[in-house]
Amino acid sequence: MRNSTRFATALLAGSLLAAVAGCASSSHAATATTTTTAAATRTPTTSASTGSTTATTAPPAVLQLPADTAAAVRAAGLQMLGSEGTVRHVHAHLDLLVDGHQVVIPPDVGIDVAAQQLSPLHTHDASGILHIEADNTDPVYLGQFFVEIGYPLHGSCFGTVCAGPGETLRVYLDGKPYSGDPARLVLDDHQEIVVWIGPAGTHPTVPSTYDWAAAGL
Repeated sequence: MRNSTRFATALLAGSLLAAVAGCASSSHAATATTTTTAAATRTPTTSASTGSTTATTAPPAVLQLPADTAAAVRAAGLQMLGSEGTVRHVHAHLDLLVDGHQVVIPPDVGIDVAAQQLSPLHTHDASGILHIEADNTDPVYLGQFFVEIGYPLHGSCFGTVCAGPGETLRVYLDGKPYSGDPARLVLDDHQEIVVWIGPAGTHPTVPSTYDWAAAGL
């Protein structure tokens, strides 16, 4: 496994660097509906008559990291570690598709480079691969990742990215609709997860797998 260059360069502490040096990065090799990247910020508005929240502009091109990584990790119910855990080590892949736009998940989610600490749930690059490297066997949930990055899953939104009028938010697991609470989806090895926002009557073609062999994971 290979970690992101920026992370490896910044972290000089031997224990953390040695643990991270093995983690891999990869581009998405799964086949999916063609998407484009949006540059505008998607901002929700609230209806005065119904109180419902809808979105009126395009989604962000890239999700923004929280200002305080450690606080975000604690809010997700996780603890910062001095090195990657070795008791449980799995990887899942996450795609965010909003109105035909691919929203990029940034590197270093859950990683505090300055403090040389990281969450057991983190990213090393912008591939969408979620690394779960924990010092225990406790379940780790999709909702914890969204809290960790500052875009909590709630109703038809993740953070301020919300379904607009006539739209819906759906979650797909390995290409199939996920009917449970998406925030409680337990992350496991080699999952392909898609969080999709689009017209309620549409049945999109979404990735059902990820090229883990190409990723070296």
